Amino acid sequence: AANNTQPNLYDQAFSGVVNQLLPMSPQQIAKLREVFTESQLAAATPPGVPPKPTSTSLMVDLSTKAVPPVIRLGAGYISSIVFVDATGQPWPIAAYSIGDPSAFNIQWDKKGNTLLIQGATFYKRSNLAVILRDLNTPVMMTLISGQEAVDYRVDLRVPGMGPNAIFVQDGIPEAVNPMLLDVLNGIPPKGSKEIKVRGGDCQAWLLNGKLYLRTNLNVISPGWQSIMSSIDGKHAYQLQPSPVILTLQNGRDKILTLTLEGL
Repeated sequence: AANNTQPNLYDQAFSGVVNQLLPMSPQQIAKLREVFTESQLAAATPPGVPPKPTSTSLMVDLSTKAVPPVIRLGAGYISSIVFVDATGQPWPIAAYSIGDPSAFNIQWDKKGNTLLIQGATFYKRSNLAVILRDLNTPVMMTLISGQEAVDYRVDLRVPGMGPNAIFVQDGIPEAVNPMLLDVLNGIPPKGSKEIKVRGGDCQAWLLNGKLYLRTNLNVISPGWQSIMSSIDGKHAYQLQPSPVILTLQNGRDKILTLTLEGL
């Protein structure tokens, strides 16, 4: 009987040590890890629905009665604000000043045309004044955080010619065309008919006897009437309708022929 009792005592002692060192069962440990992970995720998740990322180009109105453009920001999200002139070339920044420095973080390399802005909190608003090189009038804008969408990138097109302006055709820059700006943003002109294009990366619309193209190719024939370019090499053209358009691929001496159906 003594021999039978001694192993039982050893088993009980072993079980006691195990319970002291590992009081929870494997199932309980797995459940604890699951609850811990969920709580960490909940603590790290910002309140509300994740914002929708957007990118756009906007025209800047420097008149005294103009409404400043609104830049939608978010805490934990970087937004890039890019300044270009009427010819689509970079317009360098000279200085900037923000109304509430504690509400927004701004980074600038002290020489370029881009500001990187991030909301420091979820629901704040302020304004920002940006001085561009050789431009006496500041570019004003409103900063708002905590919106349903965040502007990942905004190209602000400033009327006039900056220090890096490139002249086209006869050297006379044209005024900013709102319709071409929409085309540059990929927005079809209101009431237009979409035209199918073959032979290259190009979108086309027909409106009131005018053809509008959005492409990263350089149109060489037929001659275009108006052009607007973005800093990333995208172009918007207005020209007379033509079933065939000759283009030059940027950076390459290669001519591409675009065929437009229905013209």
